[in-house]
Amino acid sequence: GGGGGGPERARQVAVGDAGHSVPQELLFPLGEPQRRQMEASARALAQSELLRLAPMRGLKLPAATQAAALTLDDEQFVPYDLDYRDYATIVFSARYRLSAGAASAAGASRSWVVTVIARQDGEKLVAFYSAVSDPRALDLYPEVRLVDAVDPEGYGRYALLFREQKDGGVSWLMGRVSGYELQTLFETAAR
Repeated sequence: GGGGGGPERARQVAVGDAGHSVPQELLFPLGEPQRRQMEASARALAQSELLRLAPMRGLKLPAATQAAALTLDDEQFVPYDLDYRDYATIVFSARYRLSAGAASAAGASRSWVVTVIARQDGEKLVAFYSAVSDPRALDLYPEVRLVDAVDPEGYGRYALLFREQKDGGVSWLMGRVSGYELQTLFETAAR
């Protein structure tokens, strides 16, 4: 500022990008029939993963259970176009609760969360990541749920942010999809 009664000059600072950036939609566009079909495929992958891992975790499923017979609830289905190459990366999570008869051995309030990440490959989904929680050992097998896709460096290379429920509290996991694998960028300690 100056004395002399003249007009004061204001300084403005601008931070800019030399190029023009156009916002792009991160969610993969799906028509309703395609969405239903893709969601059903993702659910089937999650059910199959639960069936595959149940014996290793000591989870007693009803006899002669088929994947389609496993009832899941609390479902989360999110289709992303993470690298703008016009194919979907799907994150699907759901909770499996034991039926009343089977729950007595494992505790009626216990439930298992299954999360799968799959990539669209033509007309089918190919799973490349899965997590099945175990309510008896959440530190080893936490409940993994998607929060959202984020761009941690600001360069348009998106990563998936997950919330993990463990025995000791909540931790956060960030992973980047590269080809057909999920590369962990970081994971916090449980709080």
